[in-house]
Parts: sequence; structure tokens; C-alpha cells
Amino acid sequence: MDLFSLNDVEHHLDKIPSDVFNLKTMLAKGEQAILYRLARDFVKPGHAIIDAGAFLGGSTYAFAAGLRDRADSGSFHGSVMSYDQFLADEPYLREYLRDHFPGSTIDVSKTFSFHHLYDRQVAPVKNYVTTIEGSLLAQSWDTAKPIDVLFVDVCKTLPLNQFVLEHFFPALIPGRSVLIQQDFHHIFHPYIHVTMEMLKEYFETIVSGMAASRVYVLKKAIPTHVLREVIDYAYDRETIVKALGDVVTGSAKMEKPLLRYLVPWMYHQWGDSGTAHQLAEEVTDHLHGEGYIIPPQAYIAFPKMKRVD
Repeated sequence: MDLFSLNDVEHHLDKIPSDVFNLKTMLAKGEQAILYRLARDFVKPGHAIIDAGAFLGGSTYAFAAGLRDRADSGSFHGSVMSYDQFLADEPYLREYLRDHFPGSTIDVSKTFSFHHLYDRQVAPVKNYVTTIEGSLLAQSWDTAKPIDVLFVDVCKTLPLNQFVLEHFFPALIPGRSVLIQQDFHHIFHPYIHVTMEMLKEYFETIVSGMAASRVYVLKKAIPTHVLREVIDYAYDRETIVKALGDVVTGSAKMEKPLLRYLVPWMYHQWGDSGTAHQLAEEVTDHLHGEGYIIPPQAYIAFPKMKRVD
């Protein structure tokens, strides 16, 4: 499979079985199509697919449907390793579930399990899935088991990012394995961007921007000491700011407007709201002057910022 052909999946959605798109999911169709194609045309028997952050099974189903549609589908039962807590522990999750499952009785003020909704959605392809419920931090992975595709939609905290690096990255195959960072085009988790910048020597970008995702292939093995340094994440502010600036410099043109807000958001996370707001205003003025549309995420992150649209 030519991995760079994944850049064209949005132009060929009619080639993807319609059931892949019939689920309730926060993923874009292009993202689902990439996962389907990787499972159908790329993954080898005996190699794992890690679905880290399954939510309602949109990624799970896309992977499993791809395995289902292979001539050797019988070799892949249970091959999609699907991880999630299946807990609606954030208001935006509870509101999404309430709005998309109107027949369910959902109290948006309380944390609840949505595992039954995930089960309902992935039921037609469940034979290809192994579901692991609970905190990812309580799990483990035998790094001797090779991972062909690592889909990461779980790094909502630095410890989760560190877990993925420590447990899954060593099982990636140099020159082969594909990594999908599904939160790359969100500014709220800048340690993801710092991580990938520090490891850029070892990864090649396949798809710069597909909705929220960026897709990579591991070019060469990551030395143990290099990976350990990124896991430890003992960087000072100057190093982090430089890394985030380098992320913007090395990004595709369509990615730059949003990613320019990474440094302002980093200052916000450090508790320096004054510097964060000032930098966000400067980025907004620059983008507006260049004729760009201000990304909606910027106004969510910095609600007091003046609107220029």
C-alpha cells in the first residue's frame, strides 16, 4: 500500500462501505476512511492495531470493518485493541451524548458510563475487536508484540501521553508502523506537539492535516535514551516555546493558523494569563492582516480576545 495515497481519501469516500460512516462519532469521514484503508490494505496478520481512545467506537468500527473486508479476515479476530474508560466525565461529552442519543435518559450533571452505547455501535464487527475498559494508566503492553497502526485519541493529559510513549512506541516497527495523532489539530494538549517535534528525526509525516489528525510513519528506530528523555518531559519553558515555534514553522500552510496559538495556550497553562492573552491578540492581528480566517478554537481558548471576523 502506498501510504501517501491516504492524502486522497476524502476524494474517494464512495469507495468506503457506507456502514463505516453510519455511527455517532466525533471523527470526520476522512479520518474514518484512513483507518478503514489502513486495516484493509496495510496491516499484517499477527500485528496489532491500537485504538487508544475509542469513545463511541467510530475509530473501532472503521478499523474492524477494514479487517472484515479482507480476503484473509479470519486471521484478524480480536486484532483491534480498543481502549477507553467509557465514562462521560466531562460536560462536553455528556452534552454530546444527550444530543446524539435522544432516546437515552442522560443527566448531564453526572458522570456515567456509555459503554453500552459503544457496544451497540460496534456490535456488527465485534469479532475483530478486543475491548479494554478502564484507565489506560492501569494497562500495559508487551513491547515484543508488534504494532502496525497506533491511533492515539487519548492523550488528554501529560501522564497519558507519557504512557503511550513508554508502552506503545517501543512496539512500533521502524520503516513500517503508522501513527495517527488525532489531537494534533487541537491546541489544548501542547505536549503532543512538543513530543512529535522532539521525535521529528524519526517520523515522516504522511498526511499533514485530515480534520484533527496528523498521520506519520516511523522512519527509523528511536534510541532508548531519546525516547526516555521525551517520556520524562523535563523541558524548561524556553525549550518548550522553541519546540512549539518549530512545529509551526515546519507545518503545512493550512495548519499554521491554528498551531500559532500553541504558544499562547502554553502560557495560559503555565498560569500567565496576561502573556497568554497578549500573544493570542498578536497572533490574531497577524492572521487577520494576512487574510486568514481565525480558527474557532482560538476564540474558545481565549474568550476575552477581540473578534475580528
